[in-house]
Amino acid sequence: MATFAELPAELQVECLAWLPLRQLYKLRILNHKLKHSVERALYRRLELNDSCAQVRFEVNAYDGVELSLRPSGYNADEGVVEFRPTETNALTLNSQSSTSSLYMRYLKLRFSEWLEEDPPYVSSLPPHVLFHTLYNPALRKIHEIPPLDTQGTIYIGDEDFVLQLEFEQVASPTCLDTVDGQGVIHGASQPDAPNRQVRIHTLHVSLSWLVSGTRYTGSRYFVETIPIYAARHRRLSTLLEKHGISHYDRFDSQVLRYIRGEPRLALEDKHPEAVVHLPDPLVHYLKRHPHDQYTRSARETLEHLLLQANVDPRMLWKHSTAREYVLGNHLADVEVIVQRLVLSEESAKEWEKGLVQKRRNGYNRVV
Repeated sequence: MATFAELPAELQVECLAWLPLRQLYKLRILNHKLKHSVERALYRRLELNDSCAQVRFEVNAYDGVELSLRPSGYNADEGVVEFRPTETNALTLNSQSSTSSLYMRYLKLRFSEWLEEDPPYVSSLPPHVLFHTLYNPALRKIHEIPPLDTQGTIYIGDEDFVLQLEFEQVASPTCLDTVDGQGVIHGASQPDAPNRQVRIHTLHVSLSWLVSGTRYTGSRYFVETIPIYAARHRRLSTLLEKHGISHYDRFDSQVLRYIRGEPRLALEDKHPEAVVHLPDPLVHYLKRHPHDQYTRSARETLEHLLLQANVDPRMLWKHSTAREYVLGNHLADVEVIVQRLVLSEESAKEWEKGLVQKRRNGYNRVV
């Protein structure tokens, strides 16, 4: 009887694809040959389970619209999964109920296999432990969408994903004066705000993003994600330095557009002699839009300060004050926010030390 290692690669992939998502991802570290089969099995698993990525636009948790995207391709060389919507209809981003904003301002990404319900042991945990144990940045992260005057195709992304979408505005019909049956003239109502619409074209995510929304049972640690298109970003940085550009926004729409559309950037590791000429419009654009401490976004500023304080920047989504500051809804002093986050993480470390000591002493319950 043949061993698993002796099976054809296609059969290995089919067998592995039935394993639970997180356990399957962890098998990647066993050896290089199995890593290739496991990563292909991860994509095959999406097809077998009819998994989908969900893009949600919202004003708040109660006012939003979302669209499901299905897996449509896998780049095995770079570990990138592509999702596309099954419908081509545009989503309308006008707020349905909020009085604070006429349009939806935020974007969230979810994966259908992320289970957000609390695990069964949480009822026995004290509140300060729950605060740290149940936190996962993948479930809390929020992205701002471009301002209202932005139209056309743009790219939004970070270390985990690149989303290609298209914005447009459609004028609302204007009501005309009407005369009722008694001859009374009713004036035209004020025209409604223009309909802001968006069409999603593609979503590219790293394999690690697929499991980033899962959690270890009884632990506050989450998956360390692998940056998407890391090789392309490295090559682009090297090429830009030759043009005197060392500080730029890696997640600017123009940069992401070029990263997505230039696969030769990924050849640096295997073919360093591959010649890539940067387009002049991109070089000129980045020279006109320098990226430094004066042009950083609120999120980048807070992440930078957290790094200086030896705090994982992903912790900013744990605290509502920090989250609201990043989204522009809170005017608190950023230094005060950083101090609160530092104290919170120190508290979490103290709790973890106590947990380790209890386990050494034979106390096996999750506390």
